[in-house]
Amino acid sequence: MISIDYNKPVDRLENVLFEVQLEKLFASSGSAKGENAEGKELPDYRLVRNKKTGKVISVVSKNYKLISNKEALGMGIELFHQLYPDVNTDELIPFRIVAPQSLASVHIDLIHKDVNFNMLKQETWLPFIRVTNSYNRTYSLSFEVGFVKELCSNGVLFNKKTMRLKYNHERNRRITLKSDAEKIISFSKYFENQCNKLRQYELTADVMFPLLCRILKISMKIPDERFIPNKIKNLENLKHFTAVQTKSYGQTNGLNAYTAFNVATDLISHNDTYNVLPGYYFNVRSFFTRPTDWAEDFSNKITGTGFNLDEYLRPTIKGLNNFNEIAGFRWN
Repeated sequence: MISIDYNKPVDRLENVLFEVQLEKLFASSGSAKGENAEGKELPDYRLVRNKKTGKVISVVSKNYKLISNKEALGMGIELFHQLYPDVNTDELIPFRIVAPQSLASVHIDLIHKDVNFNMLKQETWLPFIRVTNSYNRTYSLSFEVGFVKELCSNGVLFNKKTMRLKYNHERNRRITLKSDAEKIISFSKYFENQCNKLRQYELTADVMFPLLCRILKISMKIPDERFIPNKIKNLENLKHFTAVQTKSYGQTNGLNAYTAFNVATDLISHNDTYNVLPGYYFNVRSFFTRPTDWAEDFSNKITGTGFNLDEYLRPTIKGLNNFNEIAGFRWN
């Protein structure tokens, strides 16, 4: 478990706040080049260049509105102030940064130690704002509110419209906050009720791995033969970390669905360290919302009558057994 250290913000922030610029695009000898190139100008397109390294990040349309990561971060801080006007935004810290090696996109999570909700008895969760920006149109500029667990810095996001704002780089419109602190506080109670239901549903250790595969939406499709070794390696890594984290969280929470939720959020929140989730950087937001989507669905299922865990996990276990037959992957 990696707790939040308010006195030591992540040291990678400066790495993603580099200056960028738009340049005219020219076609020269069959390739597209920047403003110093000789050749025919392509008036409908622009280059986005990293001024620090000189590398070209992407090609965009002429209507593209360039917003730097530094500007986006400033907007995120302003939005946090609108949510919580009584806190000193100078005390905001970035506790997580997710970015690929190309630095073409970034997710920056901001928290404040004085804004928290004491949920689930002695557990402290804090709302955070995630600032997302990209220079290659991978992501829209967006701001969304999630929750992070103080003790282990596990973060979650929600597929709720009131928790997210999106901004199209090609539309020059002013960003306004659609949510407010009261709505977030109200939603935190809803989230708390879900987690309490999960805590009450006991599990056995042998179902934790297939359940984690279900929560994380790990594909059970058999890949092309040449990719099977990589698939098995990924499953082995995920099985190992599931076992380790289940033991850790189980000591505090016992073996129940809430422990599974914590293991999933830990793997997602710290994949930079674990590196067990293929395609993570192409689907960062999707991964962060998978545990909360599952928590809502699963808590509703176990509240009703007739729920059967064996039936619920049957498709996943069938897929894992197929990998066992094909490649000897002993998941249990």
